[in-house]
Amino acid sequence: MGVQLPAQTALHSNESHVRALLVHEFAHSFYYMTEIVNRADRGLPLSLWDGLSDPFNDANDRAKLVNPFDWFCKQDAEAFMYHSDHRLNEIDKDLPELRGELPVVPPRLDFNVTARFCIEEGIVAHIRRLREAAS
Repeated sequence: MGVQLPAQTALHSNESHVRALLVHEFAHSFYYMTEIVNRADRGLPLSLWDGLSDPFNDANDRAKLVNPFDWFCKQDAEAFMYHSDHRLNEIDKDLPELRGELPVVPPRLDFNVTARFCIEEGIVAHIRRLREAAS
């Protein structure tokens, strides 16, 4: 599992903004890995796509994030970027310069249900420790 970034993010000159966005996107990856491990441990189906009508809505986006303090260093957790963050406006300012230079491709917002992937044991162990600590 990983993240996809649009061109304007990859080309943005402010490294702290790019890092904050990467941390945000990896928080989604850890959320889905947590869902997979928890469902597998309970013997539940592994279907993760819930068909949210607007995954770019701030509330829907936040619902699919892990607690950044459980997964990232203190500096990254404190600088965590949410969907409504003003730093995204800075990244999006680069978009007009890229129009016509690069192809525009809409992102896939669903999961490839036939894909196979592996969640590293260290991540699985961390997910289980967090679950045990919460109960």
